[in-house]
Amino acid sequence: MLRLGIIGAGGIADRRTIPGMMLAKNAELIAVMDINAEQVEKIRQKYGAKRGYTKEEDLLADPEVDAVYIATPIVLHAKQAKLAADYGKDILIEKPLAMTSDEGQAVIDYCERKGVKIAAGFMMRFGSHVMSMKKAIAEGKIGTVVSGYSQFTLWLPYEPGNWRQCKAKAGGGAMMDLSVHTIDLMEYITGMRVTEVASMNEKIAFPEPQYDVEDTSTILMRMENGAQCVVQSNFNIPDEASKWRVEFFGTKGRLLGDTMIGQIDGGKLNAVFIDKNVAYSAEQTHADDVGVEIPGDFGNMYTREIESFSDSILNNKPLVVPASDAVHVQRIMEKAYASGETLEILKKWGADAIRDCDGTDFPQQLKDADAKIYSTYYTTRKDNAWAKANPDEVQQCYIMTGFYTAPGDTVTIPLMKGISPELMQVNTNDDITRWWEVMDRTTGQPVPPEQWSYADGSVTVQAVPFHEYTVSFLAYLIWDPVHMYNATTNGWTNFEHQITFDVRQPKTHKYSMERLRKFIAEHPYVNVIRYTTFFHQFTLIFDELKREKFVDWYGYSASVSPYILNQFEQEVGYKFRPEYIIDQGYYNNQYRVPSKEFRDFQAFQRREVAKLAKEMVDITHACGCEAMMFLGDHWIGMEPFMDEFKSVGLDAVVGSVGNGATLRLISDIPGVKYTEGRFLPYFFPDTFHEGGDPVKEAKVNWVTARRAILRKPIDRIGYGGYLKLAVQFPEFIDYVESVCKEFRTLYENIKGTTPYCVKTVAVLNCWGKMRAWGNHMVHHAIYHKQNYSYAGIMEALSGAPFDVRFITFDDIRKDPEMLKDIDVILNVGDGDTAYTGGDNWTDETIVSAINEFVYNGGGFIGIGEPTGHQWEGKYIQLRSVLGVERENGFDLNKDKYNWEEHTHFITEDCKGDVDFGEGKKNMYALPDTTIIRQIDKEVQMAVNSFGEGRGVYISGLPYSFENSRVLYRAILWAAHDEENLHRWFSSNYNVEVHAYVKNGKYCIVNNTYEPQDTTVYKGDGTSFDLHMEANEIIWKEI
Repeated sequence: MLRLGIIGAGGIADRRTIPGMMLAKNAELIAVMDINAEQVEKIRQKYGAKRGYTKEEDLLADPEVDAVYIATPIVLHAKQAKLAADYGKDILIEKPLAMTSDEGQAVIDYCERKGVKIAAGFMMRFGSHVMSMKKAIAEGKIGTVVSGYSQFTLWLPYEPGNWRQCKAKAGGGAMMDLSVHTIDLMEYITGMRVTEVASMNEKIAFPEPQYDVEDTSTILMRMENGAQCVVQSNFNIPDEASKWRVEFFGTKGRLLGDTMIGQIDGGKLNAVFIDKNVAYSAEQTHADDVGVEIPGDFGNMYTREIESFSDSILNNKPLVVPASDAVHVQRIMEKAYASGETLEILKKWGADAIRDCDGTDFPQQLKDADAKIYSTYYTTRKDNAWAKANPDEVQQCYIMTGFYTAPGDTVTIPLMKGISPELMQVNTNDDITRWWEVMDRTTGQPVPPEQWSYADGSVTVQAVPFHEYTVSFLAYLIWDPVHMYNATTNGWTNFEHQITFDVRQPKTHKYSMERLRKFIAEHPYVNVIRYTTFFHQFTLIFDELKREKFVDWYGYSASVSPYILNQFEQEVGYKFRPEYIIDQGYYNNQYRVPSKEFRDFQAFQRREVAKLAKEMVDITHACGCEAMMFLGDHWIGMEPFMDEFKSVGLDAVVGSVGNGATLRLISDIPGVKYTEGRFLPYFFPDTFHEGGDPVKEAKVNWVTARRAILRKPIDRIGYGGYLKLAVQFPEFIDYVESVCKEFRTLYENIKGTTPYCVKTVAVLNCWGKMRAWGNHMVHHAIYHKQNYSYAGIMEALSGAPFDVRFITFDDIRKDPEMLKDIDVILNVGDGDTAYTGGDNWTDETIVSAINEFVYNGGGFIGIGEPTGHQWEGKYIQLRSVLGVERENGFDLNKDKYNWEEHTHFITEDCKGDVDFGEGKKNMYALPDTTIIRQIDKEVQMAVNSFGEGRGVYISGLPYSFENSRVLYRAILWAAHDEENLHRWFSSNYNVEVHAYVKNGKYCIVNNTYEPQDTTVYKGDGTSFDLHMEANEIIWKEI
């Protein structure tokens, strides 16, 4: 006998399952559990259970309980099933298995790891007429099945506290609760899988807002052989009026079942079997009384279910109804929900485009929608068959080991320590003495290949005792890093790792072009091919625990292979070294001053990637589709502000909008017909979960991005992810609707015009326009906390009335005259980094050009350690301009007397002390400098005159509305333009004014979610007072 415990002793357990269990020949009820102690005792006595509990753990710890039956609200299923598995109890669980199919699959995987069996409660499979139908169809009695129909209903009017009427607890309504059975029956009876699905779902009868699930659902399903089946479910038809039907029609007959499904085994089954060939008849007559009644061997379905489950456990047999069947049905329901919900959202948001995430399982219902259809296209993955057949053309990455000290005359270095073996595999196919490099990090010199050897995953070096060594080597990317990130983030299980292949290499190049043409031909409903992306992954490395180890959104270390590097050598005329990429283990990240060789490699990659991307774009256009690029993932070499990008001929670029800077990273892109921003939050479970607040994230995202839109708008906005998660948050759906309406208003008012611009400012660093707006980004809007000032400046500038340019030291070397078109230069970051320039400041051409620029009236603003590099008795190389220096210990013997603070134009709007963030230590002012703020004799803000020009120093400036105003005033002061402050200006820094003179309009924007009062200054200097509601935007005529 299987000794059973019940978790959730009310409802269906009391009404049907336990009574059925009492009749089972191989099962025994031992204990019951429910959170209601009175209910527990009542059920215990009613059925003679030995014990009753109010906690799952107590029942599961009962040594007499072998297995459990779970019949609680769906939202509790996953947690309780995993808990039961922890106690080693086999499980029979009611449908659906969990709130989502992914969650259900995770439960199955968990149980498998724990060594327990888990079955689903599809008890209707054990109904007499269901089994008769299945037998008749299997024997061909009605020929080829061409259509099917089911109707399953329940009268469920509004009832306070009923979990079935709450989407957060039930996951859905009539479809989730009832269609789960009939979808399963359609497949079980016919022996065919569902291949395509669409649905309509409505709430018709019960208007209560708390009743937030559908009470009416109709699903249309295509089966494997093309048969069409309709599944209807209702919460709004009285039981007395329902027929609870299951019907199948075939080429040789029919099966009609009335009242044959539900909780009681019964009803009628009428059959017509035609055993002869029938010709076409123009009369098309039929008789209502045709058919025979098939008798039923009725019994208790729940008893049969329990006996089947018990037999599987006691005799170690396969489960008749494994939980995987429930997950399969739930995936069908999710697709059905998605098709109906997508059309509903399309209408609600006024959307005109839908993205087919992977080009498969896209319902006909959506194909026929009045909307443009994007299809995500992966140029480098989602074709493992090709990747496995051509392992020599899988993408590769340069990676460096850790530092190893030689304890004697040899040292052995393991290559893959700290690197996920699921992500990478050492490349030993190509000549390792040519493409690997062992470095003596004590001397900085490479070790000759004859002094090291490789075996069994490690390199052994003939070493100098107590020198440190590293190995730089090539590894295949055997799991696409973005796919790995998505899988890890979303907890995916039971899937194949996608391998990244290299489109640059000959065989894959040819195959990829054919593959693209084939894809477009097979998806005639697609209008836009959304490339993700061309062709090399940014650097993203995971460790053995699948944690991110190294991330660089602009990293080039995964864009290499011997094939590519041989081409590079031929073009530049010198031999490639791995160190050009490895860069002492820093991988040329955004903080490193790039070497000439690395810049050469970047330029080479941009040219080659652009040529190959253009080939794909030309194919796309020839096939009648638009070509859109996603700004991210495999985008290395496609930096959109560089000249090579324009040659590709893309129609559009889409990117993720995390804030104002990321929006400008998209909207400023030249050479495309339109730009599109994908707003946050992304519909992923890290935000869309019970207790999550996606509305809050969406509000912050929109407000920060809106500032930038008002300066340089993107052409389109969108959202992405799993819509099934988002629709569970109706407040979020409503908020996005309001965002869509507001965006349309903004766009119509500012389209085609340039907003009022006060000054031209240039951000000077080593990367310039190549990394415009995004140089600080680790991944989209994420930045290192130590880089808060650069991130803050970018965010402030993204919505400020300035023409913003990004320039490099090389730009100045090539054309010093370019500085004449600039009003103020900004140099922001730590010293000796690419942000401030490092040893570029030892170049007399640079120093002379900028000194001359400022001396003749230009402005220079430095934040952090601007121009910082120890050289010729100075650390701040433009200290004569900025009026400050860093005390690094070399000047401690010199007294400093300038510590007096002064009020200043720059800080007049500040309500208190300026937030400098962490600031910088040991900064002091030169004798003639004006200090605005110092803390404990460390200068935080100062100004200085240099000839006709002005310099401003700020120790740090994290983003805030107040600090945006500080930067605004600093730029005006540095440019000698204080008198124009009150033009298109708000006295309250939480409110901003944007003017569009050409269109004759201006707007006032409250950037906060609090009411604000302000004085608004127009372009002619006149003003008026204004009260604004939270987040309000007001449009006026000039």
